[in-house]
Order: sequence, then structure tokens, then C-alpha cells
Amino acid sequence: MRFEVRALSPDNLIETHSVDAADAGEAGRLVQQRRLQPLSIKAAGGAVAGSAGLPGRGSRAFSILLFSAELLALLEAGLSLIEAFEALLEKEASPVSREVLERLTADLREGQRFSAALARQPDVFPPLYVGIVRAAEGTSDLPRALSRYIDYQTWLDTVRNRMVSAVIYPAILLVVGGGVIFFLMGYVVPRFAGVSGSGRSLPWLSQLLLDWGQFVGQHSGPSLGACWPWCSLPATCCAVSSAAVAGSFF
Repeated sequence: MRFEVRALSPDNLIETHSVDAADAGEAGRLVQQRRLQPLSIKAAGGAVAGSAGLPGRGSRAFSILLFSAELLALLEAGLSLIEAFEALLEKEASPVSREVLERLTADLREGQRFSAALARQPDVFPPLYVGIVRAAEGTSDLPRALSRYIDYQTWLDTVRNRMVSAVIYPAILLVVGGGVIFFLMGYVVPRFAGVSGSGRSLPWLSQLLLDWGQFVGQHSGPSLGACWPWCSLPATCCAVSSAAVAGSFF
């Protein structure tokens, strides 16, 4: 499936790329491999895909990162703040984004400061963003502040994506390994303990394992009852809760 991705280049330029991918998430990852920061992803038919998962969003349909990049480009082109908002309104097609921009434009025309206009929409603009703009108003260097925010948000999204990628594999190992352990301790060991009867003296750990299997075989109901509240966690939790029940019986 083909997607149209608007992305931010390392030079803070907005570019549009066509990407062939299975879904919007894969399209975003392919763009990030080109050292670009995805801002919006649309299917070839024009429908927005995966907008809620894009980085830098203050709400589901308004991208703070895209807004900052476009505003920065207009300010660096020599437009005033109100002229920049008027230009953003002319090209904006999303009803939610238009509503946010219209509120900001109306507040600025009333004479309010840009930071005060942002603070009136706390569900869209986080306190950090408002604070950065307020500090920039004191130094009269809003473009530089926007550029720093874009760099910070891009770096933060990169770190977040790397952390998620690093956690996926250990989580899969934990779940699969826990399931194998639970299967062995809850099914294989009780069956083995039921047929073992050589009468020979076994090492302490082996004897403990057989005692555990006999206990689970005789009290399967309480053991399953202890595991049930933890069924949404990795299977190793079930073994821990069953061991707690075993301790209450001995």
C-alpha cells in the first residue's frame, strides 16, 4: 500500500515522500530510517492513517511538531506572527486544526501575547511548549525557540522509539519463557510425579520438584484459582501465586 508522508528533514525543512508499506506504522519507520521525522501519514486515497500515533501530538488531530515547523518556516520567510497564522489557516483542511488556529489568531488580534493564547488551550499545548514560547517572548527570538523545540521533540521521539524497540524482544522472551515454565510446572511435572515411584533417595531439589508436582496434581483447583487473577500478566506470575498457595497447605 502506498502512503504519502510529510516529514521534517535534519535541516528543519518539510518534505513529502511516497512510501510503499503494509501499514502507516511501517511507513513511518521507513521514513525514520532516512533520518527524517514523520509529521503526518496519509494513504494514497487521501485518508489520514495513524495520525494518533505520530510524535509531537498535543491532541489526536493536531500535531504540535508540524505546527512548529510550519510556523518557523513562515517566520524565517519574513512574515509577522498574525500573517503566519493567516497563511496556516488558508492551507489547513482539518476541522480540528482549523479550530485551534482560529482561536490562536483571534486571541492575537485581541492583543494577547502568543504564550497567553497558547495557555488558553491546555488540552492542545503542554506547559513545556507554553513556557518555551513565553521565554522566547522575553528575548524576542521566537524562531530560535521553535527550532530548539523541534530539535528536542525529534530527539525525544528517537529515544522513545529506540526504547520501545529494545523492550519488545525481552518482553516476548519473558512471555514465551513464562508460558513454557508454567506448562512444565503445571502439567508435565504433576504427570511425571504421578508415575514416579522408584523408592530411591533423590537429591533435595529433585524431591522438592516431585513434591510440587504431587501437590498440584492433588490440589489443581486452588492452584488454578490462584493463577486466574494473574492471567493477564506473564505466566511466571502464575507459578509464583501457586507456590504461595502451596505454602499455605504445607
